[in-house]
Amino acid sequence: MISPGKPHPWKAIYQSWYSPSIYRDAAHRWRGLGFRFLLTELFILWLIAAVHVHVVVVDYVDGYLQPMLEALPKLAMTNGTLMIDKPDHYQVKDPRSGKLVVNFDMTEKPLLPPEPTSAIFVEKHRIVFRNVGKEQVYDFNEYKDFKAQNLDWDFYLKTLKVVKTWAGIVVIGVFWLSSFILCALQAVFYGLIGKTMAILAKRRLTYPQLVRIAVVARTPSLIIDTCQKLLCCGIPAWGLVSVAITLIYVAYGVKVNTVGFEWSLSQGIPADPLVKNSTP
Repeated sequence: MISPGKPHPWKAIYQSWYSPSIYRDAAHRWRGLGFRFLLTELFILWLIAAVHVHVVVVDYVDGYLQPMLEALPKLAMTNGTLMIDKPDHYQVKDPRSGKLVVNFDMTEKPLLPPEPTSAIFVEKHRIVFRNVGKEQVYDFNEYKDFKAQNLDWDFYLKTLKVVKTWAGIVVIGVFWLSSFILCALQAVFYGLIGKTMAILAKRRLTYPQLVRIAVVARTPSLIIDTCQKLLCCGIPAWGLVSVAITLIYVAYGVKVNTVGFEWSLSQGIPADPLVKNSTP
């Protein structure tokens, strides 16, 4: 039954999972193609995701990247020889785990650890990258013409501050409108599929009504997708699963809209006799 009064599209955020009334409301009481609801819904979901990204980025920068950069020494290089403003034996460790990340050995006869420790080993004339038994060596003598004094990490520290400040805003700015365009196109496509379902089920629903039903039908998969972002996990073959969920709800929306032809065309609230006959 379609209840009289002002429609409340925002209820679709939670009623789209279970309520036939929201699919009837979308078909017969909403106006346009339902894209204003879709735009608002996506803003809310991306706002939640942006807050999560901001918290994660701030925690990673403050807890790992910034302490690491602040611990790195200033560098200078002349004639293929590297120099630092720290003792000849100097180490930079992961501030969270205490694991060795960068080892500086600026003596004349540096020694690498006998075991394949995963870390970066910096010497006067070369740098060695070790990771899970693999080793890459770069000789500074190949860059004898390169000269630099007092290379520090201030630029990167300033960049990290910018990243911390704008990470969440960038997420909304980049993904909100782009995802709206994608979801709007999907709703148009699902509306065509819904039209085919309506013809087969002998439901006299117009195409704009079916696009609005498709917009509501997309809501469960959009919410699940946001939850995956927050939990940092993913459902296998999520793209196909998302399509299946949406098609199921489109079919459900078509099924619960058993209405007369005149009512469908007018998109208005029917008279009392039709209201009684509108329930499946």
